[in-house]
Amino acid sequence: MSGGDGDALIPVRRKTYASAQINERRARILSEALALIIETGSTGFTVQELSRRADVAPRTLYYAFGDKEGVIESAVIEHFSALTRRNGLAPTPPYAPWVMKGMDVTLGEILRVPNYARAMVEVYFSPSANSRIVRALRKISNGLPALWLRAEFEAGNLWPWVGAEMFLEQLSDLQYATLHAWAVGELGDAELGRRRRLNFLTLAQGILNASGREAFESLLSADLVAPLVVAGRQSAG
Repeated sequence: MSGGDGDALIPVRRKTYASAQINERRARILSEALALIIETGSTGFTVQELSRRADVAPRTLYYAFGDKEGVIESAVIEHFSALTRRNGLAPTPPYAPWVMKGMDVTLGEILRVPNYARAMVEVYFSPSANSRIVRALRKISNGLPALWLRAEFEAGNLWPWVGAEMFLEQLSDLQYATLHAWAVGELGDAELGRRRRLNFLTLAQGILNASGREAFESLLSADLVAPLVVAGRQSAG
């Protein structure tokens, strides 16, 4: 090798310094992007306005994220990652109770920032939606259920005809459809939370074999299920 170790340290230091600046700028861009999504939805979101708010040139945004959809995708993923960190969602087996807990955390965020939730529903069901953003929204929605599904598969608790991708896609579609019903005023806040839990429980029961259902039901404590039963009886009465 040519040159000593001291020479090699110089570009490393510069790279670390540059990375710190880039990370700070990226965080600022994504923070402003999220604020813009909340205010305008995806249809009113423009690179020009984000450039002005984040105080960066449009070419910087295109270089870092590729296009408008890339910015939105990154902002959505970062928002959910931050939510996970704030709420200490570090799931360990068994995963079913964690799925339910994750739904509670998500519900709290939906109610805290309703315009963001409505914007995501708009993107998810738009005929012109970018497939990359839709995939990101599905990944976010199915993070914990995917862990649960993998564990059930490895334990031999699923029917042999079950397709993991199809199950997760159906669950995501159902959850966003429920969120859409809430967004247009068909569901109240409490019913939104109840329906989201029931969506998972109902679909999960359909793919579990006999031994899987028995194990699944034993994990769902009374404090998780009883409120759903009571609310269901009240709505039916």
